[in-house]
Amino acid sequence: MKRYFLLITLLTFLLLNSCVQLSSGTPVKPTGTPSLYKAVYLTHNLGALTVDDINAHPEVIISTTFDDFKSHAVSKIALWVDKNAVNMIDKNWLNLPPQKYFPLVIVGYNDPLYCFRDTLSIGQIEGPYVDWSKEEIEPGFCVWMIIKEISDEGISSIFRGYHQTPTIQDILDVTNPLLEEKQDIQ
Repeated sequence: MKRYFLLITLLTFLLLNSCVQLSSGTPVKPTGTPSLYKAVYLTHNLGALTVDDINAHPEVIISTTFDDFKSHAVSKIALWVDKNAVNMIDKNWLNLPPQKYFPLVIVGYNDPLYCFRDTLSIGQIEGPYVDWSKEEIEPGFCVWMIIKEISDEGISSIFRGYHQTPTIQDILDVTNPLLEEKQDIQ
């Protein structure tokens, strides 16, 4: 009798687990022409954005490997990296043209100094020492984009954090004007 109970319990657990994986599993990859894409989002498993949100936005390409992510950056597109995939990024690649001039978003953190200076080490970002263990860096998203390089003076850039639960539409509202070279972001 104990064996049957254990077997039924195990089968029930496996069935419920597979249902959970199906309902919250891998987002559907968009179809369409590349010119319709506004962003490529690198994530490892489920990230800061929900599956329902991702599935509702076919203009965002989902990548789970750096090579796939990189392959979509051959023309101007917003580069979104989930906080759970930051360690998958080749930081040197981010600092090379043409992608160094694309909008870059870290999804899941709200402090741009933390994201771009201390986590990704991109650009020539400087700032004071911060004890991040004492700061609230989640939830949110941060954006960085070089607007213009000024030879001996440095760069002009967008460098902003948003302290809110991130959604695709909120991030698109920031990165789409940057792709269209309208730097008046909110």
